[in-house]
Amino acid sequence: MGNVNYDWLKGMQRVMRAEVKLDERWVEVIALHAALEAEINAMLILSLPQGEFVTGNKPKITFGHKVAILKAAWKGKPEDADKIADILLSFNELRNAVAHPDLKKTKAEIANTVNAYRVLVPNLPYEPDIAEIAQGVVAFMGDGILPHDLVAITGQLAKLVNVDFPKAFGVKSVLDDAS
Repeated sequence: MGNVNYDWLKGMQRVMRAEVKLDERWVEVIALHAALEAEINAMLILSLPQGEFVTGNKPKITFGHKVAILKAAWKGKPEDADKIADILLSFNELRNAVAHPDLKKTKAEIANTVNAYRVLVPNLPYEPDIAEIAQGVVAFMGDGILPHDLVAITGQLAKLVNVDFPKAFGVKSVLDDAS
């Protein structure tokens, strides 16, 4: 129909091979990238007198431009703006690697994103996954509790409720029944 002698059968084979090359995390990465862009938009609306002009579709501003504007509008410490921008830009490169299937580049960009997050959380005793990094970015932007700290707090709370309180009141712990 295009009248250019395009070999549609070879084209279908290329498309099928591309499907096989997809990294299994592609849906997660693209969804989290979209979610992060929405959160950047929320920050820009709060940070700029007329933030809706850079978060709308007219004119369409890229993710990278929004990160640069967020960094310029950052009201906290400049070094924190650098950290958050580095993570967001790494996440954007990861999204691009996943969206244009290249497994080597995807692995490299995952490592870059993890390394950028480790600058924010240098003593993290494990390798964070992509979801934790996205949650950590949002928590950091809002002066919230980072995911690993939240897990530690809930673990301490669970111990308090399930072990320490029962012990203090001379009651059998619910965890004793589980063993």
